[in-house]
Amino acid sequence: MRRLIPVLLVLLLAVGAAGCGGETSREDFEAQVRESRDTTDQALRNIALSEDWDQLLLRIRAASDQIGRAAEELDEVGAPDELEDEHRELVLSLRGLSEEVGNTATALEEEPAFQESPVSALEFAFWDRTQNALAALREQGVDAPPLGRHAPEQGGPGVGGEDDGAGES
Repeated sequence: MRRLIPVLLVLLLAVGAAGCGGETSREDFEAQVRESRDTTDQALRNIALSEDWDQLLLRIRAASDQIGRAAEELDEVGAPDELEDEHRELVLSLRGLSEEVGNTATALEEEPAFQESPVSALEFAFWDRTQNALAALREQGVDAPPLGRHAPEQGGPGVGGEDDGAGES
């Protein structure tokens, strides 16, 4: 019985370690990529649907938070070994986009002149980097559609509207 106890402990530790680690399945990874992409796209779309200045600032801040959470959730899931580089790039680009979107809200709040002229478009360098990361995943066979282009309605206060394909978030 004394010899059996160390063997059982080793087996329990081995089973526990196997359950805690290991490679992420491609299916789980793809599902999280799609969820992170969809969360990001919806957050950016919501910015374009703003109806007034205060709502615009709130939606930009909310988008920053949502994109940041999407990056963290994707990072936590991990990736299959063969997609680790693409995974890392998408996580970094989403984190950068989150920070860039948040910094935009701060810049808009700090400069009162922005309130006097309509906001017709917001451009983010990390939007392009995120698009490139999604394209790299598509090249590897991952279902990772590009982010949409979302623009405010014409004739409004510079915010608000549906996706017309003409602008970029």
